[in-house]
Amino acid sequence: MAYEANSGHFYDFISIPLPLLLSFLLHAGGTYGMVLLLQCLGGFFGIRFLVGSLLEFRGLGQEAGDRLTSILILLLVSPLTPLTTYLATFWSDTWFAILLVWGIALLLNLYTPSQSLQDFRIKIAVFICLIAFSMWVRHNGVVIYPVAALALWIVLRGRSVRRSYSLGLVLAPALLFFLFQVSEFAILKVQWIGQERAVYALDLASMISTEPSICNDLSLGSCDLVLGVFPPAFQTGNGAIDFTFNQSRDTVFKPYFELFLFPDLQSEYFKVASEYPLLYARVKFLNFLDYVRPDPTRYFFQEKPNPNEPGISYDNQFEWLRAAWFTAVKTAIKSDILSWLSYVHATWFVIDLIATAVCLVLASRLNSRRSLFVGLLFLIPLAYYLSYLIALTGSEFRFMYPSMLIVQVMSLTLIGSFVFQLAPALSAEMFRSGRNAPSRGFQGLFQVLQKIGLVLETHGKPNQARVNGEGCACRGGMRHGERKFDQTLHPSQRFG
Repeated sequence: MAYEANSGHFYDFISIPLPLLLSFLLHAGGTYGMVLLLQCLGGFFGIRFLVGSLLEFRGLGQEAGDRLTSILILLLVSPLTPLTTYLATFWSDTWFAILLVWGIALLLNLYTPSQSLQDFRIKIAVFICLIAFSMWVRHNGVVIYPVAALALWIVLRGRSVRRSYSLGLVLAPALLFFLFQVSEFAILKVQWIGQERAVYALDLASMISTEPSICNDLSLGSCDLVLGVFPPAFQTGNGAIDFTFNQSRDTVFKPYFELFLFPDLQSEYFKVASEYPLLYARVKFLNFLDYVRPDPTRYFFQEKPNPNEPGISYDNQFEWLRAAWFTAVKTAIKSDILSWLSYVHATWFVIDLIATAVCLVLASRLNSRRSLFVGLLFLIPLAYYLSYLIALTGSEFRFMYPSMLIVQVMSLTLIGSFVFQLAPALSAEMFRSGRNAPSRGFQGLFQVLQKIGLVLETHGKPNQARVNGEGCACRGGMRHGERKFDQTLHPSQRFG
């Protein structure tokens, strides 16, 4: 990107917004360090905003919210996750992650009614720009638009915005993105290379190597570029994606690059895909599984800049600190246990899949708009995950990291909020049961778990019920046998 920013020559193979932004900052007297500082600030403040918005959505108090936010950020900045390394790397994936964090946080913030109309309008405008810019930053970022648009529609209809206005606001990000795309070629004169050819080359080589017999049935010039040329290690679902464009390699794998430049690549790709649709689907699925599986040998990050024209390099003064940090990170990556936390995509892909399904099922059975809204928020990173089932170009870990980060922050925040709410109730029930009455203890635990369902169902509704008994249970403590849970209380009163 530094070359495009300094030369002013842009290519469609790299997303245009970031070289354009970098060029603007450099010409305005800025430095590369300022860009990285901007990334770090945007990332950390965005995560804080997302956690705070989700806790406000859950109704957690300020004190507990601050504690939970601190715990989550300390976890994310540790070597157990690649967050700090990625925020210090100028990648389109980093910027997409930052924009996605702010966009989802804004959606949650807009859902809560405790804000003025003026603030609501400003935040809607900011959200529209964030989604449009997100689609522009990453080529496959367009997949998040339908889900984000539906979530925005729910927010607008919840504020009783007229249907015509709501429709216009929902379509605004797509219109803005279209204007961005037109400006690339009409104003910036972006040179067309055809970045989709990277997908064609990987899929076509995978189909030919998986079923060589198709070369006997179809007349394909690409067969001569694949069979007997690609090494035996090029196996669909087990390493084929490592032979594409990859930053961990000093040079591009030559046979793949020749297939990428093959004039009839596109026509032969669609020819094989249409004649062998099951093979096409199988290849796509196997390469996707290959990407999300654990593999510590894949490219995760860059320890130091390669020689470059602007002369960007690290300060040797902090070399010892960087060495210690990357040693700790590599230990986590190679660990059979720790790597599953943040260095294997399968973990958070499955969690995202389950969370989305649970929320949508609850929304259907309980007719809950809140559950539907949360389900759509989880569906946004899931849609981005699944976009690589359609268009995967390589094995670099960073591609799916924006989705991983969103799922990590949202799921851990929700789990933490339940823990903070249930801890007082659980300890109170156990105290009531007595130390020497295990059966009553289990009964008390079961009653608490029953109340979880009540919290999920009634949370966020105004408290119109009166307090029964001698007062609010769990507020200011509970004496043995004196107070009981009032199931009509607002959750913030029950677990406050």
